Amino acid sequence: MTAVWRGSIDMLAEEMTTSRPNGGRLPWKTGNLARSLLASTAAMPKTGGPDDKYAGSNVGVVTAQLALGDSAWLGFQAIYARRMNSGFVGTDSKGRQYSQEGAHFVEAAVDAWPTIVGLVAEDVKRRVSGT
Repeated sequence: MTAVWRGSIDMLAEEMTTSRPNGGRLPWKTGNLARSLLASTAAMPKTGGPDDKYAGSNVGVVTAQLALGDSAWLGFQAIYARRMNSGFVGTDSKGRQYSQEGAHFVEAAVDAWPTIVGLVAEDVKRRVSGT
């Protein structure tokens, strides 16, 4: 059960950060948005500053330490993540006009949760049984 819990969160993070060129929904320009995904067992990760650059995700490190039943949060630090996910229509704080459609990469990953858990459970079962 613990292996399924950990593996499912890892796969959820992979689903959230799979770029459009690789068959996912995450918009990709520099990879900074994908690298900004963090995991936490304490609270939702905080959003960074407008010019922050991210080195990489810590999801695997956090999930490797999870016990069954532990809470886990996944959140993007990039300040523009919400607009990229949900879209934005209007004027920003600098007076620029936007009509940006959302990519909905978070919702798509969450919708895939039952499938993700099933796939990970089958993989764990195969590894345990040696087939």
